[in-house]
Amino acid sequence: MKYTTFVIFVSRFFVCCFVVLLSASVRGQVGGLPVVVVDRDNVEIARSCVVEIGKGVIADGDENGVIHVVADGVTVWFADDGGVLRGAEEGTDWDEVTGIGIMIAGRKHVTIRNARVSWFKVGIYATEADG
Repeated sequence: MKYTTFVIFVSRFFVCCFVVLLSASVRGQVGGLPVVVVDRDNVEIARSCVVEIGKGVIADGDENGVIHVVADGVTVWFADDGGVLRGAEEGTDWDEVTGIGIMIAGRKHVTIRNARVSWFKVGIYATEADG
């Protein structure tokens, strides 16, 4: 069995907003999926859904991810107007940026679409996430 580790990180020299698998329009393609509002740290996603991000900064206080994908075969759509998952205020010194935006560990066939993640040390961390 093949495992891959996929890390998207932000360095002090690059813009920290990252778009994954950009989708033209979420609304037209995901009818019927539940909406998950991410407004705090450690939100678990166990089935396909549309994600809307709460207002302001959502820091990863325990540095293990704000959003955790905890099931196989999940597609996570980030709503077009659902906001940016932001781990610190814009302008924060890069040496002070911490945490992980989205964590995928030991899962298969997970798809992240239209994600906008910024101001984390690691935007998306996927390990042992085959397929």
